[in-house]
Amino acid sequence: MEKQNILTVDDRLENLLVLDTILQSPDVNIVKATSGHEALWQLLNMSFALVLLDVQMPDMNGFEAAELIRRNNKTKTLPIIFISAVSTEQRFIFKGYESGAVDYLVKPIEPTILKSKVNVFLELHRQKQLITKQSEDLYMANEFLKKTTEALRIANEYNRKLIEASLDPMISVDPDGKVRDVNVAAEIVTGRLRRNLIEADLINYFKEPQKAAEFYKKAFESGTAHDYELNILRSDGQITPVLCNASVYRDETGAVVGVIIAARDISIRKSMEEALIESERKFRDLFTKHSAIMCLIDPDTGNIVDANYSAEKYYGYPLEKLINMKATDIIVLPNEQTIEVIGQAAKGKKDHFIFKHRLANGVIRDMEIYSTPINVNNRVLLFSIMHDVTERIQYENELMELNKKLESLVRDEIEKRRKQEQLLIQQSKMAAMGEMISAIAHQWRQPLNALSIIIQDIGDAYDYGELDKLYLERSINNSVSQITFMSKTIDDFRNFYKPLKEKKLFDVKQAAINVLSLLSAQLKNNSISYRLACHIHNRSFDDLNTEICCEDFKIFSYQSEFEHVLLNLINNSKDAIIEKRNRKLIDDGLINLDFYKNDDKITIKISDNGTGIPIEIMDRIFEPYFTTKELNKGTGVGLYMSKTIIEENIGGRLYAENIENGASFIIELG
Repeated sequence: MEKQNILTVDDRLENLLVLDTILQSPDVNIVKATSGHEALWQLLNMSFALVLLDVQMPDMNGFEAAELIRRNNKTKTLPIIFISAVSTEQRFIFKGYESGAVDYLVKPIEPTILKSKVNVFLELHRQKQLITKQSEDLYMANEFLKKTTEALRIANEYNRKLIEASLDPMISVDPDGKVRDVNVAAEIVTGRLRRNLIEADLINYFKEPQKAAEFYKKAFESGTAHDYELNILRSDGQITPVLCNASVYRDETGAVVGVIIAARDISIRKSMEEALIESERKFRDLFTKHSAIMCLIDPDTGNIVDANYSAEKYYGYPLEKLINMKATDIIVLPNEQTIEVIGQAAKGKKDHFIFKHRLANGVIRDMEIYSTPINVNNRVLLFSIMHDVTERIQYENELMELNKKLESLVRDEIEKRRKQEQLLIQQSKMAAMGEMISAIAHQWRQPLNALSIIIQDIGDAYDYGELDKLYLERSINNSVSQITFMSKTIDDFRNFYKPLKEKKLFDVKQAAINVLSLLSAQLKNNSISYRLACHIHNRSFDDLNTEICCEDFKIFSYQSEFEHVLLNLINNSKDAIIEKRNRKLIDDGLINLDFYKNDDKITIKISDNGTGIPIEIMDRIFEPYFTTKELNKGTGVGLYMSKTIIEENIGGRLYAENIENGASFIIELG
């Protein structure tokens, strides 16, 4: 038994020792406190059966401590016995009882009386603890009963809802074969209400009453009954086939009280079985009577296990003999290879083959075979459909020979067109070279005139005695400057026609400057000005020495071919302007080169104020040999080659459009 705690409170230690001696017992644990504050602290941390409290104590007397004990919900019912040697007057005794004491003892204390009184309160405390424990046990038992009852109610409700939610009819039957209960599905399948079914004989609702009785009786005898096919009679006379299973259920003593029957509607299954039988019949008719040659082959043995009439007729063997032959008997292949091919078809790795087959008369024919593994009565067989393709293969062989001849003709034609294209390129280069030579002539005219003047001036200076060392050096420097300009023109011409076919990173604006530097003198002599505009930096200029290169207009491609295109387009603009001036329609010509960039696409527009392009020939200007120029003034290959270079070699787009007072050629890159 657990020890009971007694709290003794006195400011004098000797008094506490006396109380300890009087109350000493194996069943009691005495806790001492020397002040009211210490007593309150002990009461907060431990449970006590009784408090022996001295009245006269410093700081907090016994009455004050008792009042605080009574205010605490935990200790308000705790028995308190006051002990005092000083406050023995009647008024102190009354105050003690008012403070909540159960007794008031005056020192000197009679040990026997004190011990008897303490034992009474200890016994009361034990009884109180016992009552509290019994009350708690009773409460726990009651709560357990509530939970068990609720769980049982929920389980019953769950089971009922589970039964009602079942799509299968469920019927409870007693040992006499009477219906005890049914679910909604049973009402639906029988066409009867629950109240009409309960207490009725189960067998009355089946087309085979004897079989139904045998079914539920077997369940009572064996505990279960499985997979009985029965037919339920509806109230309207319709019949529903069901697959029944049953199991007994017992009461709390373990005695069998009834059988639960679950009847699954198998109408759809029955329909599917009938449909399957009909499908098998149709397949059999299709297989045996079809005009295509069909066989079933066992992939494990290579035996032909079935064949149709078309196979019998084609191979020339009686059907009885054919279905006892092996595939190796008709396939003209080594046996090992035939077995390997059958294995590939059985695993689904390959379903199409062409083999030579031997007929009964010894003739060998080419056969195309489509073979697929199918399941027949839990046995994998190869379903093979065969077609005689002997004539087709002959035609294919002839066609292959014809294709070889055509391929040879196509190669010859491609080589011919390649040579023609090379000729076009050469013509284009020659035409461009003529333009360039003319440009060089214009570029050289001014420095040649300057050299002529310098030479004449040297002669005059000699005649007049002005030819000294300083004059000679100045004349030499001027001559070298003119010759250097002429040499640079030749270098530019040579670089332009250097056959570079490797891609490199270059600036398309700088490429345009390179071309204009070759044509600038020719354009100037024809009163044609030019302007370049960068629409990324919003800058325009007509001075070729202006530095305009930037990373935004760099591409990785064929620079010399791109410059060749620009040369053709600028020359076209120049010719259109000269033609328009000859008609007295303009005085000065202008060629604009505009550079745009949108995302990764670079666009170059080359525009002029020339004659423009007649609408009726707009779709033909890029055709080879098409030109509107006079005889001997154009080859008709410049624009064709330009479009070929941009769209096939560089991967861009080149097209033309008319603008106000002229035409524009647009190059799109990227």
